[in-house]
Amino acid sequence: MPSVLEALYENIPKRKRISFGRVYIVQVLSRYLFSSLSEMGANTYETAAKLFLKSEDFQSKGVALGILSFCGIDDYERVFPFFEASASSENWEMREFAQTFFRKLIQKWPNETKIFLLKLTGSKDPNIRRFVSETLRPVKENRWFYKNPEYPLSILRNMFRESSAYPRARAEPSTRTWLHFSTFS
Repeated sequence: MPSVLEALYENIPKRKRISFGRVYIVQVLSRYLFSSLSEMGANTYETAAKLFLKSEDFQSKGVALGILSFCGIDDYERVFPFFEASASSENWEMREFAQTFFRKLIQKWPNETKIFLLKLTGSKDPNIRRFVSETLRPVKENRWFYKNPEYPLSILRNMFRESSAYPRARAEPSTRTWLHFSTFS
């Protein structure tokens, strides 16, 4: 899988690699594999879970996590542990994949993911707390937050006095953004 991902990345024109980087490539491949596996009638969840658990490189794990995110559209509970494991990874790219792919679960399951994210705000691991704040950033997938800024704020308020610099670097700007928006909406 790493060679496929590298070939896809090399096909991106150099001037566009900054905006269409490795996360984009992993997103494209995971979407394709999820669709292909589903069309074949394969057990997509089992295949992705095995790929995640057996992969030694972050890119293959990222593709597996992307496939699992699509599986989470139907059954969010069984994919949460994969996101928590990815969020606590020492590899920053895995943490990036986790927050990117988790946003589709927030859109589909806002109440259920809110409970999960609130639980994670109490984690001792600063990487997991950073994951929480990253998933709530004001990005394209989270546009619906503009109509309901209380959703991200209700979670981010638990991180307002974040002690670790790593999660604080994202929690404070996100909180300020949503507080500012909720004041003027």
